[in-house]
Amino acid sequence: LLQAIDYTSDQRLDCKGRPDRPALYQPAALGGAPETTGPTTIATIGPATLVLLDLPRLTTAQDSPLLLVAMAGGNDVWPGGALLRSLDDGASFDQPLDVFPPGATLGSTGAALGVVDSRVVDTSSRLTVTLSSGSLASVTRALMFSGANHFAYGEDGRWEVIAAANCTLIGGNDYVLTDLLRGVAGTEWAMGLHVDGDRLVALNTDDLASLPMETAALNQARLYRAVTFGLDVSTGILRTQTWRGVQFKPLSPCSLTGDRDTATGDWLLYWVRRTRMGSAWNDYVDAQLGESVESYWVEIYQDWTYAVVLRTIVSSSTFAAYTSAQQVADFGGNQTTLYLRIYQYSTTVGTGYSLTTEITRP
Repeated sequence: LLQAIDYTSDQRLDCKGRPDRPALYQPAALGGAPETTGPTTIATIGPATLVLLDLPRLTTAQDSPLLLVAMAGGNDVWPGGALLRSLDDGASFDQPLDVFPPGATLGSTGAALGVVDSRVVDTSSRLTVTLSSGSLASVTRALMFSGANHFAYGEDGRWEVIAAANCTLIGGNDYVLTDLLRGVAGTEWAMGLHVDGDRLVALNTDDLASLPMETAALNQARLYRAVTFGLDVSTGILRTQTWRGVQFKPLSPCSLTGDRDTATGDWLLYWVRRTRMGSAWNDYVDAQLGESVESYWVEIYQDWTYAVVLRTIVSSSTFAAYTSAQQVADFGGNQTTLYLRIYQYSTTVGTGYSLTTEITRP
């Protein structure tokens, strides 16, 4: 039945009415059985977790400047996300890459690991991990030595690269990692810097993205945020990252030895260089240099505190002389004990990691 007619300002008639016979408008359709069964709860699509990894060179893919990007959601329905970057302190953002599911395997660790001998498999340490995304599985030692089950352990500026043969599920998303390789890729310097709750990121190249960088961006702070597809940009936590080009930093030299001439007081110092290029250890074949030039800096310190540098000696080979005349100028007399830091030099990023040690000769 027609109940009212209104004349609108645009010359239309707005008619209102009600059914004359309500029974004619009752639905007669019947619902069918559902095609699927199971929980009816719809999982929430949450924000993305982002970890930017400034790591040593692990594969040939890192021969060009880049940051490794680990991104993941909090559940299996995460649709992927976009990485946003600002080069002008937040005034504008670009979108250099997208990450698609399943994303990276991320977690937080329990009690911090201590310092061990990085030259052998660590069979005594146990690292507990609670994953927020992904899963883990054990591998043979042979596969571990070949690159399987490698992880970044720590935080930016103190990443240690480790590997684990055994990843044992103990309940829920909790695992225990044992039979470990520590200080992989020259990261033994970070072993003593861990704290409880450090981050763990699986270095599976299939689950990580690569963000190309330019050498002009070295040591420049940039703003980044990860935004899950379909969510507002404000859901991505804004963070600052400084790319230091760790992939180009030479590893610390090792095996320092030396001779002191008791007649003249002159020192001759010798060391062994290491390479970041991942060379195999072959008889009668030197490891790849990995740098455009071979250069080392030897810093002579005043005492065991390593606070005051008295002299820096630059050498183009793996030995250096520290003469009696130099010792007299630096200390006022000849020295039977020296406190040293030795670095290999890179024309791209400057000094690498140091060998910090002392040496005594009568």
